[in-house]
Amino acid sequence: MIIKSLTRKTAEYRQLGRYIVGKGRAKSAFIVRHNLQTEGEGADELSHEIEENASYTRQRKNGVRMYHEILSFSPKDKAKITPEMLEDVAREYLAERLGDCGLGFAGVHREKENVHIHCMIGANQIKSSRKLRISKADFDRMKIKMSGWVKEKYPELVHTYDQRKRTRGKVKERQRENRRNARLKAEGRKVPSKKEMARSAVIGAAKAAKSAAQLVSILKADGYAPYNRGKTLGLVKDGLRFRLSSLGVLEMVSGFFNAIARTGKHLAELEQIQSQKVEEQEKEKEQGREMD
Repeated sequence: MIIKSLTRKTAEYRQLGRYIVGKGRAKSAFIVRHNLQTEGEGADELSHEIEENASYTRQRKNGVRMYHEILSFSPKDKAKITPEMLEDVAREYLAERLGDCGLGFAGVHREKENVHIHCMIGANQIKSSRKLRISKADFDRMKIKMSGWVKEKYPELVHTYDQRKRTRGKVKERQRENRRNARLKAEGRKVPSKKEMARSAVIGAAKAAKSAAQLVSILKADGYAPYNRGKTLGLVKDGLRFRLSSLGVLEMVSGFFNAIARTGKHLAELEQIQSQKVEEQEKEKEQGREMD
């Protein structure tokens, strides 16, 4: 099971609540409340209580208002996942994440291939100015614990990603890289980090490329693929993502990347139009056969 935590720094409580609960779309199969007094299951009621609790703490500029946390299951296990199972996992996660200190609720989205549990979690403790901060190390330990709990209680989810394997793999990779860097340093040699290599690749491609297509071709030859997630532009290689902003090259190549995104959107629109035309032609042929 993959667990992600996203921070929200704007007071969009109702917007996130409506996304989780569902409005104008398929509604969540269930709502799990944790430490909330409201008995309603409406998005506005649920999110309002978390927003009210936020008034106990002084909001600073760019401070975290809430957390949007997502628990994701493997698409291969979709047929085995039941609403009761999802509700049980959601209750366990909120209890583990918040205990008696925080407010939160969860809902499920099943419209995509992989089932997701979405959670809204208040950023401060109940009726307190104290924040519900969690360190990266503690969050990693909690993810490992939750993945182990799911595997033990629901062994039929054989394909659901085990967070422990991912964490162990990352640790081993970091250890190998650290040993390699230490050895090279002892030998008086310095090898650029993966981030530095990604930065050099972008700068080199930007200088050589005369179009977005050529930029993509050069980067792909080096093993990099561009991605665009909302307003975030970046590269991915061997499962590692590098934001252009963190590489310090955003201004240099943002024009290329925006052109790539527009081209991708345009192609998707053309494919949709073409698909509709094919469907219409098939219907016309079917109607012609019926008339014959």
